[in-house]
Amino acid sequence: MLYSFIIYSVSARFGQQNPPAQEKVNAAVGGSLGGQVPSTLLGGADPCAKLKLADEIVAAKAGDQAALDAAKALVNTEANFNPFTEGALPKFCADAALPATKELRGILAQVSDQDLKTPFGANGGLTAAQINDIATKSVQTPLAADGKSVAQLYKEQGFNDFVGAG
Repeated sequence: MLYSFIIYSVSARFGQQNPPAQEKVNAAVGGSLGGQVPSTLLGGADPCAKLKLADEIVAAKAGDQAALDAAKALVNTEANFNPFTEGALPKFCADAALPATKELRGILAQVSDQDLKTPFGANGGLTAAQINDIATKSVQTPLAADGKSVAQLYKEQGFNDFVGAG
C-alpha cells in the first residue's frame, strides 16, 4: 500500500512538469524529439542531456519561433530527483559549452523542494521560491552566461543546494 502511494505521488509530481514541455516540443518539431523529453527529466538522467536535446530541437527547425519556444520551455522545466534519499539534491549541467544555442544560454530550470528533509536555503542561500522566480524571469531575460555552465549560474544567483554534473 505504501509502495503504491509513493509511486502515485512521484508520478503525479512528475506529471506537473513533463507534459507541458513535451507537448510544446511535439507541436513544434514532432514526436521523435518530443518522445525524448521524459528521459531527460528523470532524477537519474545526465543533467546535460536536457540541454543537448534543447539544442537538437532548435536545430531541427532553425529559425522557427515555435521550436525555440519549445526548447526554452524544456530548459526551464524542473528535472526530478529522489527527495526520499538522504542528501537528495537536484543536478545541473556543469559543462560551460551547453546549451550551445545562444538563445538558450542563461535560462535556468525550476526546482522543487517538495518532500525535502531540509528545505532549500535552510543552510544559507536561496530558497526554491527565490530561485524559481529568477528561473521564470530568465526565460524572457536570460542571465549573462558567456563561458559559464548552468551550474555556475545557479551558484552566482546564490542557490547552493544542488550537484553539478556533466
